[in-house]
Amino acid sequence: MKVFVGPFARLEEALARDIAERGGRLAARRPPRFLPPRLAIVAPSRRLASRLERLLAVEKGLTLLNVEFHTFHSLALAVVEEGDALQGRRLVFDGLFHRRAVESTLERHPEIARPFGGASRPRGFLAALAASLKDLVDAGIDADAFEELLSENRAASDEEAARLRALARLLEAVRRRLDGAGVVAGSDLARLAASLAPESGVLRRLDRVVYYGFYDLTGLQLDFFEAVAQARETDLYFPYEKRHAAYRFADALFKERIERYQVEELQGDNSRQGVPEIPRPAVSVINASGERGEVWAVAKEILRLHEEEGVPFEAIGVVARTLGPYHDEIREIFPENAVPFAMEERPALTSHPAARAARTLLSLKRRDYRADLVAELLSSPYFKIPTAMNGGRRSWRKALRSLGVHAG
Repeated sequence: MKVFVGPFARLEEALARDIAERGGRLAARRPPRFLPPRLAIVAPSRRLASRLERLLAVEKGLTLLNVEFHTFHSLALAVVEEGDALQGRRLVFDGLFHRRAVESTLERHPEIARPFGGASRPRGFLAALAASLKDLVDAGIDADAFEELLSENRAASDEEAARLRALARLLEAVRRRLDGAGVVAGSDLARLAASLAPESGVLRRLDRVVYYGFYDLTGLQLDFFEAVAQARETDLYFPYEKRHAAYRFADALFKERIERYQVEELQGDNSRQGVPEIPRPAVSVINASGERGEVWAVAKEILRLHEEEGVPFEAIGVVARTLGPYHDEIREIFPENAVPFAMEERPALTSHPAARAARTLLSLKRRDYRADLVAELLSSPYFKIPTAMNGGRRSWRKALRSLGVHAG
């Protein structure tokens, strides 16, 4: 396997150059007809895969008839669905289904449920417990490996070791329950794909597999990745720069698993090799009142950075937990301050009052006529009621509160 490391801009250029050269060689070797897929490009997300498709087909003008685009998940799924690893069982990814499987297992086995609080455990604890089991599966840990790890880790107290052993017993019990129901957990997908990779027809049809943009993998994903690399010629485009603070999160994976392969470093125009790290600037906090005030303050800060410190507009990013509450303000205030911006995310349909009222109306019966929703709908300007009844709206709200009506 050959590994290319560098910033994303350099990785994109190197990938496009490699695909162009490979496509030229294929065209010279094969007759001019539809070429079957021979190259798979695997990205960590569908969004990044779409970005690569646009880069190669639109920006670089390359022909991609012989190229498949996958996410890690879709490639593993293709390998498993073609093989016989499922043996008639169903692969289920629904998180709610698996939480219910954990809950029913605890109900059937009180001795396993006891270390987790038994029947008196908090209801919200179940989701955390299911997430912990998924982490164990992702790490590729089974009960035997668990016991070995506990014996090696002398730092764990007897109480901690007992809880961890209970977690391992619960994992095995949930797996037996799913097997009995003919179900395979979605978290086991990578493990099954890794076992099928050496003989996989999906992989055998490919000339090469290109992994792009991965900087972290779970234990099972890493097993599948290495199984693919052993089965087919593989390139890895790894976003990483040595001794650079921004890429420190990828240090462990690079040093433990990647560095042993043939690595080519793709340096930018301003190479950072040997250059001391620049101290991170202090974080400044600006207080604002409401969404409009926040957007106004952000616009003024962007102008200050651009005009006083010379920062290009395209080098400034605005990040929010969610853009929903800010869409209208950004589209109004940024142009007022002559701040250019690109905002791909569109507001959700339910951010419009009319759509919210329609959704409430359509879902009233399914929600058992919840009192707060009924009152909200009756107060909506989009919900017309007879004029004679208008005066009663406030009385209805007061009656609902005083009578303690919640639904029905």
